[in-house]
Amino acid sequence: MANTYTLISTLTVGSGGSSTIDFTSIPQTYNDLCLLVSGRDSTYGSATSTAYARFNNDSSTSYKNLWLFNNGGTAGSTKDLAATVLLLANQPGTSATSNTFSNALMYIPNYTSSNYKPISVDNVMENNSVTVYETLLSGLWSSASAINRITLSCDGAFAQYSSASLYGIKSS
Repeated sequence: MANTYTLISTLTVGSGGSSTIDFTSIPQTYNDLCLLVSGRDSTYGSATSTAYARFNNDSSTSYKNLWLFNNGGTAGSTKDLAATVLLLANQPGTSATSNTFSNALMYIPNYTSSNYKPISVDNVMENNSVTVYETLLSGLWSSASAINRITLSCDGAFAQYSSASLYGIKSS
């Protein structure tokens, strides 16, 4: 059981926004990784924007996504077994309630192993309206490489004050 969470880095988007949030040179000294994200899109002209994650700058179709969601009482699911990114979160876009953000927690066990990397994500989007997503993701990165970089992107650009914190977890 994990008992030691160590903050590796927190990145916060400054004024003007940013197209990516990028964790580089991730230490290989932990058992698992935990990524916490608070996000909003500053340029996507919709109530909802999607945020994505990519590992080690890999843009091949090596990501698998199974996403279960609830939007204002309507449940659904989607899957993509040959994606170029991992789905991370639904987050408010420019037509969502001002100053609202989503939150997401991504857990990556055994990120240094030579096996494929399973990922789980829990996400909730705030909007103060009917368009509010709650999502769970089961994902897989089909690569034997250790994760040394995580790049986050979205449909538009991350708004000022969007942030992400990456934690390394050691087992007892």
